[in-house]
Amino acid sequence: MDWLCGIDTVAHANSINYSGKTIAVLGTGFNNIFPEKNIELFNNIATSGGLVITEYEPDVSYTPSNFPKRNRIITALSIGTLVVEAAQKSGASLTASIAKSQGKPVFCIPANIDSKHTRTNEIIQNGGILVNSIETILKTCKINYDITSLKNVKQNSLLNKIPDTTTKTNKPCPKEYEEIYKLLSSVPKHINNIIKASNQNSSKVSSILTMLEIEGLVESLPGGFFKLI
Repeated sequence: MDWLCGIDTVAHANSINYSGKTIAVLGTGFNNIFPEKNIELFNNIATSGGLVITEYEPDVSYTPSNFPKRNRIITALSIGTLVVEAAQKSGASLTASIAKSQGKPVFCIPANIDSKHTRTNEIIQNGGILVNSIETILKTCKINYDITSLKNVKQNSLLNKIPDTTTKTNKPCPKEYEEIYKLLSSVPKHINNIIKASNQNSSKVSSILTMLEIEGLVESLPGGFFKLI
């Protein structure tokens, strides 16, 4: 799943939808919720009986390296870890390794052999649990739940409140930059991933990103990340 919504966001939101209690672990301080669009979700978790925690001081801002570090807390709090997609050397792959080292079960949804996310298949080969239905997780973790009632639960309006992460500006993008522009959203994306997803070489992509920044359409962030304004 791409970050059009964000799989973490969807997981937390649906937990609240189904009257569950969810725990969110921040990679920032409480005064710098990232991404900003999730401030409403942050408040919903807190007011619905959930929990939001962080190991960082209140004013610590977004730093990409903080997020892999906080994943050790997520896995430690969890009875198991579900890996939906994982490329080689990805954050999901690292989190799976952390969970395994903590003695927690690692569940994986298998990938097509021609997918870039085949790391999930390797995890399964090395002891991960193949998941083809929610029952697999519930039975492995010995959780008693009425599957029929779960499937019949109607979603409330919370997911409809999740902001779209497309551009927030009405300013048109010059046609010559559109290919790169369309690869971006309001969620930061690393330049290496932008280059891989484009048909341009690295110097061309860098040049276009610079021009988009000058045009006031893109914001450059520390660590080689870019997002739409």
